Amino acid sequence: MVTIGDICNPVYLALFLNSRAGIMQNVQFASGSAQRELCPNDIIQFVVYLPNYNSSEIDLVRQDKLAKKVIAANNERLAAQAKIGQAKCLIEEAILDK
Repeated sequence: MVTIGDICNPVYLALFLNSRAGIMQNVQFASGSAQRELCPNDIIQFVVYLPNYNSSEIDLVRQDKLAKKVIAANNERLAAQAKIGQAKCLIEEAILDK
């Protein structure tokens, strides 16, 4: 049985679905007016770009590299936000101590 992990890295899939191409398809297939939704029959029509070694083999290594870069960038963003929070606290303490 083939699973999604056999042909597509889940982080890569999330990255693709949040790209312009993924968002355009989301807008195209979404239905409803008050709360937009995607039906399973619409989701299976999504076209996802999967990098290939050649015309027949899916390049999971390339997907994994892209996924690792996204995860690393997100971790760096979270670390930077934490440092900004620490800096704000230090500045507030310095102001209150005066």
